[in-house]
Amino acid sequence: MKKILNTIAILMLFSITFSACKKGAQGEPGPTGNANVALFTFENKTFTSSLNLIIPITTAKVDSSLVLAYYNPTLEDVTAWYPIPGIGSSGSYQTRYFLFRNAGQNTYTFGIRVLDLAGNPYVGALTFRKIKVIFAPAASITPLSSSIDDLRNDYKLAEKHFNLTL
Repeated sequence: MKKILNTIAILMLFSITFSACKKGAQGEPGPTGNANVALFTFENKTFTSSLNLIIPITTAKVDSSLVLAYYNPTLEDVTAWYPIPGIGSSGSYQTRYFLFRNAGQNTYTFGIRVLDLAGNPYVGALTFRKIKVIFAPAASITPLSSSIDDLRNDYKLAEKHFNLTL
């Protein structure tokens, strides 16, 4: 009987404690997100060692964005996404990409290169069911005045950059 009364007392204490809690005031809104992300998709591309895709995007957007790319190979489940660059499906190849502006146009070529694991052009045919290329613009860009080579070659500049005092 004593155990039952103790259990009831503990349960009542918990119910009183939690029922007495009030919801707090609404907090301040957070910072505005970066909604200018651009996603480009391509479907069913078959190729051997290289694939060039045309993307309608400006130089300003390319120069200020983080670029992420993924693909879904047909040899995998439709939910399997591999990053570019990276090791491909079954570990038999690696992917890389590069971007270059098409002269006189507001388009870029997104070049995908597929290599074997030794770094030679991949010789087998591949089909990517879907390719995603994402451009996520930076919220802010901070230009730096010193390169690592400048700092390596100029002690006074490195001393100033790292606030060194001897």
